[in-house]
This record gives sequence, structure tokens and C-alpha cells, in this order.
Amino acid sequence: CTGEAMYVDDIPAPKDCLYGAFMYSTHPHAHVKSVNFRSSLASEKVITVISAKDIPVGGKNVGSGFRMLGEEALFGDPVSEFAGQNIGIVIAETQKYAYMAAKQAVIDYSTENLEPPILTIEDAIQHNSYFQTPPFLAPRPVGDIDQGMSQADHKILSGEVKLESQYYFYMETQTALAIPDEDNCITIYSSTQLPEITQNVVADCLGIPYHNVRIITRRVGGGFGGKGLKGTH
Repeated sequence: CTGEAMYVDDIPAPKDCLYGAFMYSTHPHAHVKSVNFRSSLASEKVITVISAKDIPVGGKNVGSGFRMLGEEALFGDPVSEFAGQNIGIVIAETQKYAYMAAKQAVIDYSTENLEPPILTIEDAIQHNSYFQTPPFLAPRPVGDIDQGMSQADHKILSGEVKLESQYYFYMETQTALAIPDEDNCITIYSSTQLPEITQNVVADCLGIPYHNVRIITRRVGGGFGGKGLKGTH
């Protein structure tokens, strides 16, 4: 916070640098039929929109991943699986116009032939929809729980706790700078906690060898795990 640390936003933009901003789904489970922009100065500065169809041949629609926890798609394709999922990236001449255009995007959805979204724990239980717990994270029972509870001085008759959401504050934003290099290589400045995972995800998405991707991480500020699995963004 003193101005001494150089984050990605402090790096001078290269010549002819373009800026991107994600467009996020506003529907929890739907087909994305089309994306249009309201007529504005920002829309006039839009150069293109990148989506799943623009992933190079041989590449994968992967935006984050961890060997033991699986992968997460970069774009909802062809279905947006949850509200807030990336469905495309607006590319514009400046950062301001990219963000403005992304916010002004008009997205047309269709829920035809789709099941209603699962929005609560009760819905998930009813539909038998669970995340698979990796064996190394599965809790191991210790002792006899029933016997211990029966002998306890205080008994739990019933209880329920619901948390609507949690918000993590990062000292720095998830900004990245990508610079094409020779021989189909790319250099990326990213604030990821795990540069190796970012390298692997970028290479898998572009369909190039891992050693063609160079990741530079100067420092990580205020990381809470999201910078480990979503550093590519």
C-alpha cells in the first residue's frame, strides 16, 4: 500500500495492448443464445468477443484446475451452469471501455429442455447432486460418536446453520498481462498463488506444450485460495 510494490497494473502497457473483461451469466442454468451490446461509446470501442468457439484447435475449455479437485470450464458452453459463470471476454481498446461494454452486454437465454437449477442444499439432496470429496479430504471418524453424545452433559436436540455467501477481499485484483512471444510461446504476468497450475491451465487451453508458457509472479497480496485455483483469470 506504500506504492513500492509493483503489481500487474503498475507494469507499463506494451505497444498496441488490448484489454479484456469477462461477461458473466446472470442466469443459474440456461443456454446462452446470443450476446449483443447496447449502443454506446463503449460498444463502438469493442474489437471482438472471445468465447468457447475461439479456443484454438487442440485446446481445452479450461479456466482453472487442480489435479486432485478437477477442472473448471473457462466458458459456459453450451450451457451456463450457474449465475456468475464466464460466458465470454470483451476485447476493447482500453480497460475502461472493456469493462463498460461487458456490463452493458445484453445476453439472451433459453431454458428449453433444461432441468430447473439446484439452488439449495435441500434441492441437492433431493436430486442426489454432490461434489465428490477427494479421499485425502474425507474426514476419518474418531471414537464412538453416539456413545460420546449419549454421555455428554449437554445434548444437541436439533440445529441448522445457513450461510448465504462469503466474500473474500484480495489486496490486488485478478489482473493478468499476456504477451505473445516467439515460437508460439507466451509470457504471462499473473498474481496467482500457484504459478505451475496457471502455466498448465493456459497451455491446456491454448493447446501448446507447458514449456511454451512462462509465468511471472512478482508477489501475491491477500490470497485466500482463489488465487491458487483461479489465478489464470
